[in-house]
Amino acid sequence: MINDEISQKLMPLSLEQLDIIQQKLEQLVEEKKEAKKRKSNLPPVAGDLDSLAAMQDMDLSSLMREISRR
Repeated sequence: MINDEISQKLMPLSLEQLDIIQQKLEQLVEEKKEAKKRKSNLPPVAGDLDSLAAMQDMDLSSLMREISRR
């Protein structure tokens, strides 16, 4: 969406509705930050290659190729 489309959708809303939307968005952002922190703090188990690949933003085959290069 571009700014004009967003503005058109938000214009008819009351201040209370906009405040509720803002609070929900802030809550979602905070939850995502906390989830990311929890995920990054837990090291993967040595046998759990799927989570190790996910932490490196790779799929399993890419991770295996990277390991074989080293």
